[in-house]
Order: sequence, then structure tokens, then C-alpha cells
Amino acid sequence: MKLFTAVFVAVIGLSFSVPARDLSEFKTADELWLYITKMQQEGPGEHASTVEQHRAIVKEFLGEIDTALVEFGKRFPADPRRWDAKLSRIQVAGLQASLDGRVYDMAGDETVLKEVAAASDASTESKSDASATLVQIHAAPLLQSSNVSSARVAAVEAEINAFEKQFPDNDQKDGLELIRAHLYQKTDPAKAETLMAVLTKSANPEIADQAQGYIVISQLARKPLDLKFTAVDGSTVDVTRLRGKVVMLDFWATWCGPCVMSMPNVIGTYKKLHERGFEIVGISLDRDRDKLLKFTKDREMTWPQYFDGKAWESDIGTRFHIHAIPATWLVDKKGFVRPLEEGSDLSGQVEKLLAE
Repeated sequence: MKLFTAVFVAVIGLSFSVPARDLSEFKTADELWLYITKMQQEGPGEHASTVEQHRAIVKEFLGEIDTALVEFGKRFPADPRRWDAKLSRIQVAGLQASLDGRVYDMAGDETVLKEVAAASDASTESKSDASATLVQIHAAPLLQSSNVSSARVAAVEAEINAFEKQFPDNDQKDGLELIRAHLYQKTDPAKAETLMAVLTKSANPEIADQAQGYIVISQLARKPLDLKFTAVDGSTVDVTRLRGKVVMLDFWATWCGPCVMSMPNVIGTYKKLHERGFEIVGISLDRDRDKLLKFTKDREMTWPQYFDGKAWESDIGTRFHIHAIPATWLVDKKGFVRPLEEGSDLSGQVEKLLAE
């Protein structure tokens, strides 16, 4: 589903100006829907001096949108836009979860999404959004599992095929093909790589970049990693000199919440297994050198860190098509990249590679 652009921007730090209003003044469905649309497009109307105040303002604003969406459904139960209202409420719930630091589980919305997808009077855009989201929900547990049957992959594939048949020109097609490729990765890696090669030519630059990143990792699984740079502390890092050891390549940043949350586990694994031949090489996507140095010093992260201050345009991050962090690669004793397996603990995977 498409995000409310202005609301999403507001969540990460900006605000705009649409004041809350008494919904009773909107007498027709068109009037109320126009108001809801303006809210979605323009965002909250208050400014805050602190992050906490800003989050409170955005949270209240999302509540106002949700109230208006519920009101629309109650007052105009026969209007086709009620389906758009249902989808919008799911988006609002997801944004509210982000503000609370929670991962929103859309599986609970499956019934609503099925209703929208099957509704005879829903718009084509709403039906396609709902259908695509259902595919994502059904694919998610498979993508997160290390042991997936061909039958379960085939079931999701059938959904993707049905979507493409019903909505042949929909701009979400390549995104679903990316899901298909990641599912193939579980059962037929060669097939996955073939499809990823096709997706590198996608008109969607984000999908093309993700596909290219997959191709890069696949190649590194067949060709030893060659990586050399000067770390932020001035030391020289040459991964080829670490052959015979297990190396973790950690793409991260101090501003990345999930990265910071996972760091105690990373530090613990390093302290536990370093003497047995485990090394870590950090690839920081920070812009602030001093903040990086303080963060690593305070947490006794003694391993080397790459830093060029370019954040997402980082030379190494760009080279390896890193589009999300934390991203963790394990490099085995022979220098081949072994992506971190879903559902398996870091320490256990490192110990497994150390034993090879």
C-alpha cells in the first residue's frame, strides 16, 4: 500500500499545517473525504522543540486521521471509498506502531484485506494494494524461515501469478517478482539468481538495486572477498589477510535503532569467540565521526570501523548495494561470504563456521 507521504515524513522529523476540525461540519461524503485526503497529504499542524513532543504531536494527529476514517465508514457505508478508508486505517496502525518502536504485524488485517480485494465496488488501486499486501503477508514467514518446502513456495507463487494476471500493468509487479526471487533462494538458488538478473533492469531503482545487491552476494559466495581500506582509527584493514578466521562484516550506524539494539549480542559474541578466531569489521554508515568514535569507545567495540561520512552513499555500502541496515555478512575461513541465516543465532553460526 502507498504511504501517506507527508505523514511519514512527519514521523521522521518534520511537520506541516492542517488543523484538526469538527467532523460534523462535513455533510457529504465528498466533503469528508476531501478533508481526510488533505490531512494525509499535508500532515500535522504543530511544531515541537523536542523529539518527544514531536512524536506526541504526530501520534495525536494519526489518531485524528483514524477517527475521521472510522467516521467516514460509519456515515457513508455504501460509498466505494469505504474500502480506501479500511486500507488507510491499516497504514495508520503501522505508522503508530513505528512511533511506539513496535513491529506491526499485518497478519491480523488479513480478513479486511481479503474483503477489499474481493469487493465489487472497490477501486482497482485499492484491490491491487490489498492483493499485493496479502502476498507480502503470506510470503513473510517463508522468507524468515531457513527450512521452506517447495509446496509452500508454490502456493505464494500462485498468488503472485494471479495478481499479475488480474493487474498486468500494476507498478507493484516488480516488487512481487522480487519476493518470488527471494522465495526461490530458499528452494532453487540458481533460479533465484536468474530472476534477480532480470530484476536488475527494473524501472524501479530500489528494486533494481536490491536485485543487483543479491547478484553481488551470490558472486561473493563463489569468489573470495577482497576488501581493503583505512579504518577510522588509521589502521589498515585487509580482509584477505584474515583467511583462516571467521569474519563478520557488519553494515550499521549509530543512528540505526535496530543496529544499536543488536549491538549487545554482537559484542557478546565477539568477546566469547574472538580468541578462537572470530573477527569483526564494521562498515559504518554514519556522518558524524566523533559520534561514531564515542559510541564504539563507550561500548568497548575494539574492532576496526570503516567510515567515510557519506551515510547511504558510503563507498563500500554502494559497492555492495547495501539498501538496509543492519546488514550482516559472515566470511568463512576461505574468504567466501555466507549471509547470516534467518532464525539462527549469531554465536551459533559463527561457531559452526569456526568448526569447519
